[in-house]
This record gives sequence, structure tokens and C-alpha cells, in this order.
Amino acid sequence: MKLEKIQKELISSFDFDRTIEILEKLDEKFEKKDLEEIANNLIKLLFQSRENEEMIFSSGPLVASRTYIDGLEVSYALNFSLQINSEFSYELEKPINDIYNEKNIIKEQLEALLEENQKEYDKNEDNDLAFSNVRKLEKMIILLD
Repeated sequence: MKLEKIQKELISSFDFDRTIEILEKLDEKFEKKDLEEIANNLIKLLFQSRENEEMIFSSGPLVASRTYIDGLEVSYALNFSLQINSEFSYELEKPINDIYNEKNIIKEQLEALLEENQKEYDKNEDNDLAFSNVRKLEKMIILLD
């Protein structure tokens, strides 16, 4: 489908007058022409984006989204949105980088143990303990990834 048809369908079914009424009650000044231009540009951004997943773009009070449904259909939506947000943040007990570094340290130690056990097994293939350790260490390294 062509961009112009998608824009026409969405814009013709969107209630810009009601949107302007609500915005005026909030002392926001928008004209219908401006909202239509914002909508056209948002839809164009969605249309031109190449991702095959859900995309959302917003500008001012308008939010446009595109979703693929079962790989068979594409759905475009245009919404009016007022956002009332609440945010909360706090310090982590350990920075994420420290957690990541600890994981890498453990992985390096496991890899060193794996190498030692592999050498022992290569020296003596009858060494069941070394063989068992190699398998367990390989599983642990895979789980860390």
C-alpha cells in the first residue's frame, strides 16, 4: 500500500476536532492543520522505517504506531495521548558493571579450569574424573553466556 493511502485512511478516521477541544481545555494551542501535519510526518516515519517489529513515534500529543500481525498484516494506528508520569530511581547495591565484571571473572576462571582438565584428559583418556569435569565446566560456561 502507498504512503499517501495510509495517511489518508488514518487522518480521515481520526477525530482532530475532539483532540483540539481537549487540548484547549488544557490551555494547549494547536490548530487542526498543525495536528494533521504532525500526523502525516509520524506516519511517514513509520512507513519509511525498515524494522519488521513494532515501531512507535510520537510528537506533541500524537502517537503513531505500526505493528505486524503474524507476518501477514500490517496495522497502523494514530492516537492522542496525554502523559502523566511518575518516576522513581534508586542506587543499586552494586553497579551493573561490577556484576558484569564478576561474571567475566568467573567465566575466565572456569575456562582456565576447563583447560587444565582437558590437558589431564588428553594425557590419559581413561581419567574419568577429568572427563566428567570437562563436561561439567563446559555446561557451566554455556550457562554463563
